[in-house]
Formats: sequence, structure tokens, C-alpha cells
Amino acid sequence: MKSKRRFNSSQAGLLLIEIILATAIFGIISLIILSAFVYGRQATALAGDAYNGAEIANAAIEAVSNIAQSSYSNLADYTDGTTYYLTTVSNQWSLITTPTAMNNIFTPAIVFSEGPDGTRQAKVTVSWVESAQETPQVSATTIFSNWTAPT
Repeated sequence: MKSKRRFNSSQAGLLLIEIILATAIFGIISLIILSAFVYGRQATALAGDAYNGAEIANAAIEAVSNIAQSSYSNLADYTDGTTYYLTTVSNQWSLITTPTAMNNIFTPAIVFSEGPDGTRQAKVTVSWVESAQETPQVSATTIFSNWTAPT
């Protein structure tokens, strides 16, 4: 004898509620995972830009060092407190007062000041635009001395 199982109307409604609940839980979990991927990608991009900005700041310091290597007196030509930007003229680094961007994104700005004991201090600030509300920046400071001068 076969037994027939019958669903009454309350069991059929319960099955529908379980399906809706399972779908909602799956949707919420999927949204959380998708949000984590999107946020992780954005955070990685921001970290990459900060790393590139720091590398450009170091490169700008090296460029100023290159300008000073031919003659330390070259640094005296730059006015304290004035903002300078890097450019190249005939494959040589040069500083100008017109803003220039590297890689069409990063803008390194260099400001000189007097350092201790007749040295020159250069502060490099690299800025870039992340969004309409945010313009992050990275700074590096170094001191140049005339190490070839007699003491």
C-alpha cells in the first residue's frame, strides 16, 4: 500500500517563505562579497598612486641633486619660498615656475629655503587628483651642502 503524502496549505506557504528567505540571504551575502572586491580594488589603486607619488618625490630630489652636481652655486639661483617645477631642457633637468605634471597625473613642486650652516633645504611635495573632493600629496625634504668647498 502506497502512502500518499499530502501538503496542506500551511506547508505550501512555509516552503514559499523559505525560498524567499534563502534568496534574500544569498543576495545579502553576494552584495557583501562584491562590496569587498570593489573596496579592495579601490584601496589598491589608492595605495599604488601613493607609492608612485613617493617615487616621483624621490626622483625630484635626485633631479635637484643633479642640478647641484654641476655646481652647488646653481642652487643659489632659486629664490627661497618660491615654488618650482621640474622640466628638462636639452636632456638636462631644470626648474621653472610653471606647473608641470609627470605622467599627466603627478605634479611635483619644489620649494627651497636656507638650511643650517649655509646649506640649502629643498622640500618636494607631489600632489595628484584622486577625485573632485580629494587631492592627496606626498612630501620629502632634503638638505644640500657644498661638500666640495674647502673647510
